[in-house]
Amino acid sequence: MALVEKHFGVDVTRIFPFYDEPRKAVYRLDVAGGGPLVVRLFPPDRPIERVEGDAEILGFLAEKGLPVEEVVADLGGATTGSLDGRGVLISRLIPGGPPAITADALEQMGAALGRMHALPVPAPGSGHLARGAGSLPREDLALGREWLAAAEAALPPGRRAEHDALRLALEATHDGEDLPFGLTHPDCHPGNMVQTPEGRVVFFDWDGVGQGPRIAALGVLLYSCAIRAPFGAPTTPDIGRVDHIVAGYAHHARLSAAEQAHLADAIRFRPLVVAARTLLKTVQRPSPRPDDEAWFTAYDRAEEVAERTVAALAAAAPQPLR
Repeated sequence: MALVEKHFGVDVTRIFPFYDEPRKAVYRLDVAGGGPLVVRLFPPDRPIERVEGDAEILGFLAEKGLPVEEVVADLGGATTGSLDGRGVLISRLIPGGPPAITADALEQMGAALGRMHALPVPAPGSGHLARGAGSLPREDLALGREWLAAAEAALPPGRRAEHDALRLALEATHDGEDLPFGLTHPDCHPGNMVQTPEGRVVFFDWDGVGQGPRIAALGVLLYSCAIRAPFGAPTTPDIGRVDHIVAGYAHHARLSAAEQAHLADAIRFRPLVVAARTLLKTVQRPSPRPDDEAWFTAYDRAEEVAERTVAALAAAAPQPLR
């Protein structure tokens, strides 16, 4: 509160934690005479340069008209700060609530991602826009393999088949590193979106934004909308939702034949890796299966979602780029 009051010239009347843990926290700050702010406090080991990149990229995307949260500059014009050596980023609170999974909202999600993926790829070394994204398939799949290896030593006999199925699926999943790159949101699911009272879907949680395989973000979005999102109220799977996402996406970007061939990998990688992490946790500390298990154990539906996506892409853009 003191940091914001000093550097932004406002009086903070209330602070409310959205997310509050030792390494990372997000707070809502109500201020006198102005709209609420959102303060993100990053882990101590996250370089300040990375936080500065978040602010620069968000400003760039806002200039391009993409639906992103608005970064707030302090009295000196700085868009980032630090608190005890930890990066701080402040934005305006996006009014609204979780997006409704309707045709219009899904099309907006697809369109926003398509517009981002249609942006020119900057030359290497040309600033924050050229930085790599976080939580890419290559990194996540490597973690998944490590977690399975760690789980194997204490694996109960009754979970051997589950472990082996996960191992084979991880080994068979392509990481997309040889596919087209673009500026992308690596955690692109409805839990990181807000729908305003006017019906506009706005994305938040951009600290992993950067260059990466385009289909990784598209795969996360497709799975989380057609099957189930990792956060929020459970929804009944509906493969037909894919059509609305593709309608928005294909209006701005198109996928190469190679990207279409690896869509199932992009759709499966995130829930597959979470399934591996959950197996390790339950082996290390036996406990009842988590209530949200349904969302990540349905990774085997990736082929079904991919086939529907390719069909919808063919209808929207019958001549894919090569």
